[in-house]
Amino acid sequence: EHPRGHVSIDNLRMVNCFPDAISTNNCSFSQVRCTASKVPVCIKTPKICDIEKDCDDEEDETLNCDKIPFGGRCDFESGWCGWQNYGNAILSWARHSGPTPTEKTGPDMDHTHEATMENVTGYYMFVNMNQHANDSEKKTLVGLASNAIMNSVIFNPPPLVHTNASSPYRNSCVVRFYVHQFGMNPGSINLSSVEIKEKENVTTTLWWSSKNLGEYWVRVDIILPNITTKYYLQFEARMGMRIFSDVAIDDFSLSPECFGLNIPADDLQGYNYWDPRIGGVKQPHKDFTGKSYLELNTCGAKGQHGPTPADCLTSYNGTEALNAVQVIDRQPFKGIQSWKVPNEGYYTIIAKGAGGGLGSGGVGSSRGAMVLSVLELHKDEEIFILVGQSGEHACIKSMGYRDETCEPKNKPPFAKDTLPMYTSKTQQVKNTVIEDGAGGGGEEYRD
Repeated sequence: EHPRGHVSIDNLRMVNCFPDAISTNNCSFSQVRCTASKVPVCIKTPKICDIEKDCDDEEDETLNCDKIPFGGRCDFESGWCGWQNYGNAILSWARHSGPTPTEKTGPDMDHTHEATMENVTGYYMFVNMNQHANDSEKKTLVGLASNAIMNSVIFNPPPLVHTNASSPYRNSCVVRFYVHQFGMNPGSINLSSVEIKEKENVTTTLWWSSKNLGEYWVRVDIILPNITTKYYLQFEARMGMRIFSDVAIDDFSLSPECFGLNIPADDLQGYNYWDPRIGGVKQPHKDFTGKSYLELNTCGAKGQHGPTPADCLTSYNGTEALNAVQVIDRQPFKGIQSWKVPNEGYYTIIAKGAGGGLGSGGVGSSRGAMVLSVLELHKDEEIFILVGQSGEHACIKSMGYRDETCEPKNKPPFAKDTLPMYTSKTQQVKNTVIEDGAGGGGEEYRD
């Protein structure tokens, strides 16, 4: 005799479980028509090229997705995609696979393969709030609000149609990513855009979270604001009251429309993402009109090391510098860029300094100077260019860290009988105490 079951199920149906499953008759021209689980659906624009396969045949991940520039679409499976730790932050981001080291905080696996239910452990970016456990020096620095900062590569601005109120492509440039913020002592994580301006960069907070979001990956979609200059994106994570505040990021992407992809040429009005002159750059002086010129930069390199050939290959893509400039990859000139003079003649060289960081007082900002020189150069002469970077701040910003050199200086007043008497401007200059030095890098302290 066969045992009989107590519960039976038949005619199982899923109702209202697919919010994107819109009838193909109502699809807009910007949406992707496909089938999901053999059901005809329309995939909305923000879901296109977002590293999630919404269509049975993956049509949503093939619509010019391969044309998105480096750094604009990354699942972190094969590397950092140009993201870099930045600044004097005490903590740092790391690429990780599998569960995080600290229990009861952080993800167990990446989102890329969790979403596909594949039996594969992939990679994601995360901040280990207990990374100082075996570092006696770092232990004295880490505390509440200690931060880790990660910057993307530099992007050119999106097309103007993105902010055109009368265009169907308005607000089509979207930042998409998955965040994991789980633990009993949540800190915070924010995403900012940093617009590169001539005098001083402008940082805008796009999204911020300071709560426990649970054990699962959470999707975040943010419309990029009106950006008219080159920019980069920045993730900043801050520690909570204790170490149970790990945060992680995975499957980051910018929508194709951020780069003018999947938008008709008539709507773009001549926009070309790879044109280096876009983004509010001033028109060249009449003396440079019709002339060939090279513009060299850091190629996105940060820290003490210069750029690699791969860095400049990406940065100079679409410019005359791509084939004219070489990056030396051997010591002692590693990271230095070189240019060989093509023809004999007079050349104008403009050198523009980067801005400096803040000194120990944490106030004020410095600007880089600019110099111009006209030189007579001969064919095949090799010019070596070492491009510097913007200075970093002298003091670490953390509620759990104190440095006497960064504390406000309370100077005792001069005694009446010791007050120096300066009889000339020269003596006054000679007797001036210089407190904030070290050039563009801000004030510097060494033991």
